[in-house]
Formats: sequence, structure tokens, C-alpha cells
Amino acid sequence: MNGKTCKGSAHSGAPGLHLLSAVTHAPVTTIAQVEVGSKTNETRCVRPLLAPLGFAGTIVTFDALHSVKATSPGS
Repeated sequence: MNGKTCKGSAHSGAPGLHLLSAVTHAPVTTIAQVEVGSKTNETRCVRPLLAPLGFAGTIVTFDALHSVKATSPGS
């Protein structure tokens, strides 16, 4: 997963569009993407991003930002 603010997407004082993406390693492909709202953060968007992808029994890697209890299965 990776989160990025889209370059050039900020207008009239509004913050830029920030997206969180689920990406495969080989081949490198974006398989899902959600907008991270200005009133929240990436951590709250991880589960809704991954839920429809059916990763039960699969190893999923995250950056350190998502190594929190709210992201871990069973919490």
C-alpha cells in the first residue's frame, strides 16, 4: 500500500487529493484505490481498501505507518 497526494490537485486553498493504493509487487499493478478524506488519515482507510479484495490467508505488506492495532486482523 502506498499513499500519495496528487501533484497539482490543490485548488483555491483546498488541500490536494490524497489517495491510498493497494499495489501488487510483481507485476507492479494498482489493484484498488480510495480517497483519504481531509478529515481523516490513511490508517482509517486501510481496512475499507482491503476488505473487498479477499486477502484471507495472504501475506500483505505495509509501511510502518500502518503497523497499528487498528490495521491488524482480529482487532
